[in-house]
Amino acid sequence: MTYLTGLGAFGREAFAWVAAAKGYFRDAGLEVTIVPGAAGDENLKKIAAGTAQFGVIDYSGALIRAGKGTFDSFRLVAALNNQTLIAIMSLLGRGIMIPADLRGKTVAQAEGAVIRTLFPGYARLAGIDPRSVQWVEVAAPNLPALLASGKVDAIGQFVVGKPAIAAAAKRPVDEVVTLPYSTYMTDPYGNALVTAKHLIDTNPDLVRRFTTALLRGLVYTVANPEESGRILHTAVPATNP
Repeated sequence: MTYLTGLGAFGREAFAWVAAAKGYFRDAGLEVTIVPGAAGDENLKKIAAGTAQFGVIDYSGALIRAGKGTFDSFRLVAALNNQTLIAIMSLLGRGIMIPADLRGKTVAQAEGAVIRTLFPGYARLAGIDPRSVQWVEVAAPNLPALLASGKVDAIGQFVVGKPAIAAAAKRPVDEVVTLPYSTYMTDPYGNALVTAKHLIDTNPDLVRRFTTALLRGLVYTVANPEESGRILHTAVPATNP
């Protein structure tokens, strides 16, 4: 079966490769191919087409799709983060230290990401007019370099992406300014595991076994971050452990 990460092969996705390396999938009687996923609806499209059986999407994005009636054939089966990881990031010296500083600025996000969709709610809670911020969309791998070059004032990113931003900008990590959405939006989960409703209906045991094995990988990754980084780097050499 095929599993799609939430986005690419960043460190936050390491737990899937850890589950494979530690034999958790094998112990559950599963043979799993891990494929770097994409933001927006791309993961859901592949699950709907049957080219993948499980994938990760942002919980808030799932709620928005459900509200629009476009999530009928999918189900969330596990929360992977107990709060949203979404944030806006900039660099020290760019004039952004608090949400109010975003007025008149340009923020880039990955194509199809939910960060821009949720921004009006975040902005209102933070006391700024969401219309005062300009947004552009680019391919996800280009975000760190785009910020480092100064072509945009800030980017939408997960909070755990801070080291990658620092590396791209050749700055210390403490010079990356982070404005987490969770400061004001305290209710939403972060990423969640999703599968097709028909798979739950026809093979609930498979769904339980996969979910349990994947979560074992997540627990191990949280407890052993350095080893997990090495496992990810071995599986995907382009990553920085």
